[in-house]
Amino acid sequence: MRALACMFIITMILTGCAAAPTSNSDSQPKEPPEQENPSPPEITGFVMEQKEDQILVVAPLDSDSDSNPNAMWVSDAPKDRWVGKQVEVWVKGGVRESFPTQAEAEQVTVLEMSQVEGADMEAPEALSKALMEIQGDKLLAVKLILYREEEDKWEVQLTRLDSSNEEIETMVADR
Repeated sequence: MRALACMFIITMILTGCAAAPTSNSDSQPKEPPEQENPSPPEITGFVMEQKEDQILVVAPLDSDSDSNPNAMWVSDAPKDRWVGKQVEVWVKGGVRESFPTQAEAEQVTVLEMSQVEGADMEAPEALSKALMEIQGDKLLAVKLILYREEEDKWEVQLTRLDSSNEEIETMVADR
């Protein structure tokens, strides 16, 4: 009997605390409130390969970590030339665990890189050209992209993400 009385009192308290419905004079639906902390992207990195609507995004190497960087094949990417660009990717649905992981794009945003003084090309174009020079289907991560003004060339350092962890360095002429 006491339990029933307690449940009745709790129900009354909760009912009393519920918000009363408000009337909305205009029939327009209200805009959802803006998110204060939008969700972070699933991956931020460089597009290292592209196959139709799929892009391979690999996070840059972290010198403080011994583990391989995050890598993800992203399907349903908007039509564009992606290789070399630095992007943020939000995914819809889950992420399929493998290496690289796989997911479907909800949103892909290109991160703008500042123009390097004295250079004719931008870093994404230099990376894209370096990747074209390096043939093979090995998974690569960016270690460094640096414009060398005195040589008028871009230095691109990459690392293979396999058991060899081979470092590859190439110079790309600035047009």
